[in-house]
Amino acid sequence: MSDLPRSFAHQQLSPEAAFSAYTKAAQAKMGPLGPGQYGMVGGKLIKRLDELDFADKYREFIDLDAIYHSLVASGATIDELLYKELTGLAEELMMNDLGGRFAW
Repeated sequence: MSDLPRSFAHQQLSPEAAFSAYTKAAQAKMGPLGPGQYGMVGGKLIKRLDELDFADKYREFIDLDAIYHSLVASGATIDELLYKELTGLAEELMMNDLGGRFAW
């Protein structure tokens, strides 16, 4: 077994469980905002997502996370734009960056 961190894609939650985790994190970080409203998180203005927008962004995050970790595992050079896109999605999904691994 590799010592490399496993990607979030290998630990993904069901869409319902992921949305529930997002909702709790958004409430804690943004306060009582409704879907479509904006709040400040970590000095950035972030839109509170509804369930459909969340599902789209979550799928995109899972795909990019899998690509990122397959590149890391193969020793390939990581494109900075890929990592920026991945971390940007993680911020929108209210996830915490744990050094290239993301979680709620």
